[in-house]
Amino acid sequence: SAVHTSFFLILDEMGRGAALAALAGAVIGPMQVAARLVEMLTGERVSSSVVGVISSTTLLTGLACLVAGLWFGGELVVIAFAVSFGIGQGLNFIARAILPARLFGTEGYGAMTGNLAMFRLFAMAGAPVCTALAISHAGIGLTLALLMLVAAVGVMASWALYVIEKRAAGQAAASTA
Repeated sequence: SAVHTSFFLILDEMGRGAALAALAGAVIGPMQVAARLVEMLTGERVSSSVVGVISSTTLLTGLACLVAGLWFGGELVVIAFAVSFGIGQGLNFIARAILPARLFGTEGYGAMTGNLAMFRLFAMAGAPVCTALAISHAGIGLTLALLMLVAAVGVMASWALYVIEKRAAGQAAASTA
């Protein structure tokens, strides 16, 4: 949310023009759809926690492209960001919907996802303000480093959910055997 809503500000601080920001923004949406289509085609063959790991990793990779854009000119790093970030966002929506049901079951799913959404929505509401303040007070380099740190925590959390899902699947298989 911080990156998506502050994208034009971030690219402006990096010295990139509005036309490139618009082009990259136009790439994000189709990448979200493409990622969802690939996930739909793979269906049950890929666990929801793996989708979460891929999602968080591609979001982190996208941010790494923006960081690389601090040192490398040209449009390619920004377009690579948009491709990776779009894929990550597209898969994030799927993982966020499916993973709670897979980990905790469907009983009380609505209440559980509503409670989880409350925290996510508060974070999403505050993220653009925090990003703008960080850029204005700490600069774009430190702001991107902080965003990378948050994304890295997301990757670690996704891996932890993967481990939890695998353990739960192993326990379920052992109890049926």
